[in-house]
Amino acid sequence: ANPQKTLSLQIDATNEVLLWTEQKLNQMEKLKVPLNKVILDPGIGFGKMALHSFQLLQNIEAFLKFNQKILIGHSRKSFMNMFAKKDFSLRDPETLGISLYLINKKVDIIRVHDAVLHKRALLAYQHCL
Repeated sequence: ANPQKTLSLQIDATNEVLLWTEQKLNQMEKLKVPLNKVILDPGIGFGKMALHSFQLLQNIEAFLKFNQKILIGHSRKSFMNMFAKKDFSLRDPETLGISLYLINKKVDIIRVHDAVLHKRALLAYQHCL
């Protein structure tokens, strides 16, 4: 992502990132990069408007087709202002809600600020399954 460029609202962020990912994986394969060492990160918030980040989260399952581990760094991001206009340090409830959604969607790695809160919530969630 280029921090000086932001996707236009007319661009479908999911398709854009899927195409980019496919191109990069093909390049890596040609360069003999071991793909089992690659982790996909669609770049929530980077070069994207809030609606783009939300769209990527809603369509995260589309990235499963690459058979790579998926990492999402969504914790306390500004796109969460769509739900509640709070200072970034007060966005843990929104982060936790999205984290549980992502775990349910088979995302492998979530990057969060409050790991203890997430561990406790995940343990409670898993006991209910």
